[in-house]
Amino acid sequence: MNVSDRWICTIRNDENAEEMIKQIKSMYGYVLLRGRHSNRSQVLKDNGLKPNMCGDIPWKLSETIAIYRRK
Repeated sequence: MNVSDRWICTIRNDENAEEMIKQIKSMYGYVLLRGRHSNRSQVLKDNGLKPNMCGDIPWKLSETIAIYRRK
């Protein structure tokens, strides 16, 4: 798996996600949240959003959330 050295973990975006994010923030401080989805282009289109350069979507619309340490 090609993962950055700043990568902490990837979690499912379910009913427990926000609580897990709070716990991770308390351990690592400020973190970066990157949303991932198997049908990214359709999610962006359905929500009237434009694609960005990194291929990420807003984490609240994602299936999984990749969490990274902030520099």
